Amino acid sequence: MTSVDRAELAAFLRRRRAAVSPADAGLPAGPRRRTPGLRRQEVAQLAGMSVDYYTRLEQGRGPRPSRQMLGAIGRALRLSGDELAYLHYVAGETPGPPSGPARDVRPGILALLGRLDDTPALVCDAKYDVLAWNPMAAALLTDFSRLPAAERNIAPDVLLHTRITPDMFPLIRQVQIATDMAKGAGARLAGVEPPKMEDNETTFEELQTRIATVIAQLQAYTPAQIDGSEDRTVLLKTRGGEQSFRGQDYLLGFVLPNVYFHITTAYAILRGVGVVLGKTDFIGKP
Repeated sequence: MTSVDRAELAAFLRRRRAAVSPADAGLPAGPRRRTPGLRRQEVAQLAGMSVDYYTRLEQGRGPRPSRQMLGAIGRALRLSGDELAYLHYVAGETPGPPSGPARDVRPGILALLGRLDDTPALVCDAKYDVLAWNPMAAALLTDFSRLPAAERNIAPDVLLHTRITPDMFPLIRQVQIATDMAKGAGARLAGVEPPKMEDNETTFEELQTRIATVIAQLQAYTPAQIDGSEDRTVLLKTRGGEQSFRGQDYLLGFVLPNVYFHITTAYAILRGVGVVLGKTDFIGKP
């Protein structure tokens, strides 16, 4: 660690801020813009820091910025790897190892985004952090410029709609079908009407609520309701028409294979995108 070259740090920040247009950062230009590049408050917003803190850095009177602060400023100003290294140098810091996937968006990609004026488009890194977007994406999805940089992530939405192959259901539907099978089996074997669910979940939190609701429904049935159901006639309406099962055959030959199929598929989707899961997470602990 060396001393801070405050004069050069301030000058470098001013130069780089002037070189980044609002469009480069995914921000609206707005009326009466006298600043050639970004405003100070826009850089502060993009970097997730106070305007006063960033202003003092540009005026050569700020505190010594940490690596984390320098990294945030580098992302806000769209610095290249060499420019980020220089920023660390004039700030008296040794650049640390990369904290994750590269976040630089090449000018050609940004230009392509600008030409896609009738289609929402995003640029994401390997963690699904949103690095750049066009006005249509801001209008139809969300205005990412209003979110702190740490919250610009679409991983949950992407994961919920991930599927193993194009002709298979996505994760969210796999969970819905598995829970449908479980709640329907408990009700039919107990001789009651299966409770209805709207299948309108859109978030992990809503899926977790659905799972907890089905578990509570199953736990509410008494042994007296289930005893003797192995010989009970179960009628099931399917796309191919009505099917009739003996209770035990319905449970062992229809419900359990379907439940295992859909939860196994959900597990495979999660593992396929890198979610850390093991066999114990699938079969549970004794």
